[in-house]
Parts: sequence; C-alpha cells; structure tokens
Amino acid sequence: MAFALLVPVQAVAAKQSTLAIKSQSAIYKPSAGVVAFRIVFNRPPDFSTTDELGRQADSFQYFVGSDLPQNALIFDSIIRGDEIHSTGLITIRNAFPADPLPSSGGWGTIRAQVPFTLRGSVLQFSVPLSVLTDRTDVSVIPYQLEGYEFGSWNGVTIIDYIHVKPYRSN
Repeated sequence: MAFALLVPVQAVAAKQSTLAIKSQSAIYKPSAGVVAFRIVFNRPPDFSTTDELGRQADSFQYFVGSDLPQNALIFDSIIRGDEIHSTGLITIRNAFPADPLPSSGGWGTIRAQVPFTLRGSVLQFSVPLSVLTDRTDVSVIPYQLEGYEFGSWNGVTIIDYIHVKPYRSN
C-alpha cells in the first residue's frame, strides 16, 4: 500500500530573506542644488505589503543632520520610506514637534515629498538640499540610514556624510 502526501506549494515556500543594504550613497549635486540618494538592497524591497497595524513589510529611514543617535532633537530632517505604501512618495519630515497623524511615526510635520525610482533592488531619489537642512554654513552633513521590517529595526544602521563643499587639503 502506498501513501502520497500532498503539501501545498505555499506551505513549503522559503521565507523572504531579511532586507539588507548592500551599498548606499548620498551625493550633493551643486548645479541642481539636490542630494541624489541611491540604495542597493540585497533583494527588491516590498514597499506595498502592510501588516494588520499598517506597517510596511520593508522600509528605511535617514536621520539627517547628526551621527549621534541618542538625541532626535538634533536631527535636521527625517527621510521616511515608511510612508511609501500610502503616498507612493518618499516623505521628508521635521524631527519635531510630533505630527498627530498616525502615518508620521511620531515624527514632525512634512517638509516635502519626492518621487523615487525602484528598479529591482536599486532605489534612487533626489531631495533639494534646502529641504534636508536649514543650515547654510555647513560643508558636511552627517546622516544615519536604518532598515526596518514591519516597523521594527532590522539591525542595519549606516553612518555616512553628505559632502556639501569640496574637501580642501592644506
């Protein structure tokens, strides 16, 4: 006597791998007055799927203006990938005071929203420098980039710098 075991295909499908950032850049283009951002992920991110709490499957946030994660009051702006599923745009917010809308994630009011391109695992977008910071006397702007899955930090934090003025050696 032979028995056959039928298992639905979706039951054996492998769990999607954790979203990781393979590389990233934020390059100031003085002729246009914008910072061009580029993130290369390890797989195409899922910015459409949400859980029962409305949190995106995959997301990211840039904390612009500080490389010190302890004090949110020193951030110039927050670039939020968390709102892509609801707006179709990348939202740039003030750090404080908190916007009462649930979509704000507790961050401040909207400074701007910008379009993006996503081709496979490569995300690109540009933001006017004047939207990222109100400071005009800086030569370098620090930032942190973090990755998230359903609203939880996935262990990825990158600290880097936007070079606004060319480095000059003495």
